[in-house]
Amino acid sequence: MSEHYGVIRGGHLIEVENDYSLIVVNRERLFIDGRMVDERSVFLGDTRLHGELRDGDAVWSVMVEVSVGFFGGLERCVLIKGGVEYPLTEEKERASRPVSKDREVLEVIRDDGGGVTPTEIAMSTSLSIREADALLSELAGGGHLTVEREGGMLVYALPGSREIEAS
Repeated sequence: MSEHYGVIRGGHLIEVENDYSLIVVNRERLFIDGRMVDERSVFLGDTRLHGELRDGDAVWSVMVEVSVGFFGGLERCVLIKGGVEYPLTEEKERASRPVSKDREVLEVIRDDGGGVTPTEIAMSTSLSIREADALLSELAGGGHLTVEREGGMLVYALPGSREIEAS
């Protein structure tokens, strides 16, 4: 038997497969964009899976921490990026869907819980600042985001998710 967990960060699909059909030992596999990059055998407790995400010339380190329970299921599965933990959610089917740019941006805004700037979107996604600015403007123009000026910068948020003070 196996379980699949996944999260989309920066437009890339990061997945963990937990195979607990083996006797006594679990097999943990880390996939980035459908490609297996690490595999570990775990009896009980914590382990870390490591990989690299290549985006053009840039290379990013990926680390996922998993905790295997007494009966073989995962009790904890998180992506650790810059000291922040992003939980991987259980998937009923292995995800291999491409991520649209607007969904990628909306997920960053949702995960942030507040307002974001085009620069912050560019740092958290595969978009350039120019692309992030254009997409945020388009989403705001369609009524999907609120936009306010804060300290000389435009800040975008999901409607009703944050009170933005206008400067």
